[in-house]
Amino acid sequence: GSSVSMVVPLLRANVDGKFKILQISDTHMSSEPRLCNDAIDADGHVRAPFEADPQTQAFISEVLDVEKPDLVVLTGDQLHHDILDSERVLRKVLDPIIEKGVKWAAVFGNHDDEGGFSVVGEAQMEIMEGLPGSLCASGPGSVEGVGNYYVQVCGQAGDERVATLFLLDSHGQVKSGVKEPDWDYIRPSQIYWFRRTSQELRQTRRPGSKHQSLVFFHIPIPEFADDDRLTIASGHRGEPTEGPSFNSHFYDALAEEGVVAVGCGHDHVNDFCALRKARVEGGDGASKAQRPWLCHCGGSGFGGYGSHGGRYYHRRMRVWELDTETAGLMTWKRVEYVDGPVDEIVLMKGGIIGSF
Repeated sequence: GSSVSMVVPLLRANVDGKFKILQISDTHMSSEPRLCNDAIDADGHVRAPFEADPQTQAFISEVLDVEKPDLVVLTGDQLHHDILDSERVLRKVLDPIIEKGVKWAAVFGNHDDEGGFSVVGEAQMEIMEGLPGSLCASGPGSVEGVGNYYVQVCGQAGDERVATLFLLDSHGQVKSGVKEPDWDYIRPSQIYWFRRTSQELRQTRRPGSKHQSLVFFHIPIPEFADDDRLTIASGHRGEPTEGPSFNSHFYDALAEEGVVAVGCGHDHVNDFCALRKARVEGGDGASKAQRPWLCHCGGSGFGGYGSHGGRYYHRRMRVWELDTETAGLMTWKRVEYVDGPVDEIVLMKGGIIGSF
C-alpha cells in the first residue's frame, strides 16, 4: 500500500507562522545512580563528581522553559547501555517534557538497546508510543530498523502541510573488519521508503508551496566527515566523525529530495552546521553549496562523555525555528552557563539555502 496511508500526527505552526523544534541528544540516562562524565563549570574547571541524571533533567527543564518549543526531537542514546528497566529510565528523560505538555518524537541511537539486559527496540518503541505527547511510531515493517516514520506540520491556518520531519533508525555498532568501532549504515529499504514517501507527499502539495523537509537520525552519515567539500558555517568540530565506513549514499537521496537540513547526535563534542559543495560537471570546475545542511546537536546528557583529546565541553541542545510563512529556517544552540542563543545561523531564507 501507499507509504503515506499510515496515520500521521499533525502539528500546527503558531499564529506568527513560526514552529520551533528543540533537539535533545545523547542524554545517556541510567537505572543506577551514575556519576557525571567530563563535567566542567562555567570557567572550564572540572567539577567535583555529582549524580548525572538529575542534572540532565534540570538542564532539559531549564531549556524547555526558556525556549518553549512546539516539539522536542530526541536523536538517540536516550539511555546508556545495559539498562535493566528501560521504561523507568525512559521516563526520567521524558518526564520534564511530558510535565510541560510538549509533544515529542524520538529515534534510537546505538546505546538504547545495547547490552544483555536491555529491552529491545520494538518493546521500547511500544513504551514510547503509549506515553503522553508522543508522536513516535515503529514505522513500516518492511523497512529495516525500528522507528522510521514522519510527522507533518500544518500552516497556522488551514490544513496545508508546510513541513515534514522524517525520523530514521540509524542502527548501531557493527563488526566490519574495516575499522573499530564501526557503525551500521542507513539501509537501502530505508532510503527507498524515504524517497517514496517524500515523493508521494510532494504530489499532495500544490506546486510552488513553501514546504521544507528536515531529517533526524542518530549516527552521522559519512558526508559529515572532514573533506575538502565540507564547509563548517557555524559551531565546531571537537572530534572526528564517528560514522559508518560503508557509504550507502543516503546523502544523495536527501539532496535529490531537497531536504533542507539533517540533525544528528552520536558525536557528543561535535556541534557544527556544515554544507557540502556539489561537484559541478564541466565548466570552470566551480562548485556550489547544496542542500542539505549537516548539523550536529552536541551531547545533552551528563552521563555521556563530554571531552575529546583532553578538551572539555559544556552540555548543549540545538533549537530549530521554521518560519512557515516565508520558508525560512534558523538554528542555534542552548549551552550550559550561557545566557541566550549560541552560534545562531540562518540556514534558509525565502526558500533559498544560505551560501557561505
